[in-house]
Amino acid sequence: MGISTSTALEIFTNPCDLVFGVIEDKAKYGVFITRGPGHRFKPLVTLHPTYGDKFGAIEEIVGMLTAIRDSMNKVLSNPKDSKELLIQRIVNPNNSPLSDLCGLNQEHINLIAKALQDTGVAETNHFIATTT
Repeated sequence: MGISTSTALEIFTNPCDLVFGVIEDKAKYGVFITRGPGHRFKPLVTLHPTYGDKFGAIEEIVGMLTAIRDSMNKVLSNPKDSKELLIQRIVNPNNSPLSDLCGLNQEHINLIAKALQDTGVAETNHFIATTT
């Protein structure tokens, strides 16, 4: 599943204002990612119910977030072209160490996965503000 660079960047740079969900329809599961209440739940990613169980859908979200985190960290640490250099200048204008940035990290991904397993919904504005 591919998403645009701008969507990946929006997810990476706003880990405290996102909503993730797993939805069931006719014994299949789908996923969605929106911005949070600060941006009126703007849709970012929607995947139709094609997963056989809830855990498959959660694994898709975790895989997507891991790929976003890894690709954005790679871009920020070593931009390869003008587009990546522009992203680096926007997200990290002072060339700070990546560990100092408030982007999506493994702790965020773990909290999102746990909330999805527990309730099927993860609203990051409720629990991530304390981790950034």
